[in-house]
Amino acid sequence: MKDNKIQQAASNTYGDVLNHIQKYLNVKDDVLDSEFGQLAGDASRVVSFIRKTNELIINKKFENFLKGFSMDEQPTEKQVRKLINYIDDESKAEFISDTLSKLLLSNSTKACTVLGSVVNSIDKEGTLSYEKLICVNALTSLYDFDIDNLLIINRFLESKPRYKRHFGLGVLHSYCKKNNLNKDNLYLTVDKAVNNQLFNRSFETNIDVGNVDVENEQVDIDNGDIDEYYIINSIGIKLIGYLKRVV
Repeated sequence: MKDNKIQQAASNTYGDVLNHIQKYLNVKDDVLDSEFGQLAGDASRVVSFIRKTNELIINKKFENFLKGFSMDEQPTEKQVRKLINYIDDESKAEFISDTLSKLLLSNSTKACTVLGSVVNSIDKEGTLSYEKLICVNALTSLYDFDIDNLLIINRFLESKPRYKRHFGLGVLHSYCKKNNLNKDNLYLTVDKAVNNQLFNRSFETNIDVGNVDVENEQVDIDNGDIDEYYIINSIGIKLIGYLKRVV
């Protein structure tokens, strides 16, 4: 019964936010809300089922978003109204509507909660930085596994302060083996973090100088192995901070 009340509250709040955004943006109704879509819905149980299922998914994702925004199990009316009051010009309306669109496209329930936490910090600080925009964009491509893996990598680095947020796949492999973790899954998350501007990839090459022929001004150089390293940048640190707050 409690879950039903939360879902109903999330549904009502979602509608309130959308109505408020429409005051600042000239938004056309969705195709499914057009006369044709309504007729198709009335004529087809399949379309009706899809609409209702989609609505349930939206409400569930928005419920998780509100949990992150309110930092509580159930958002209060005051906190929800604070989100609405934040939208007081076109740029903020565009940001919130874009965030809600990303919310619907997200692959992770945990990401929905973290998105709410990001918006909460923007509301409190009153600033929308480029780093936070990248965090919002990155969250849409992360799965629950990726979020868990980012926290695992962070714990690994916290246990090795001498690495200073630098690590190679070799030491990460050893950590996975010691703690019975799936290294392949972590490697995939590392690649995704690089692609989403959360990690930087760097290379280090050891060069050995061989024979030096002074007379002919020639030097024999042997190329050593190329070591690949990863660095959690400032955006990655910020995102992990959001993850630790709500996950």
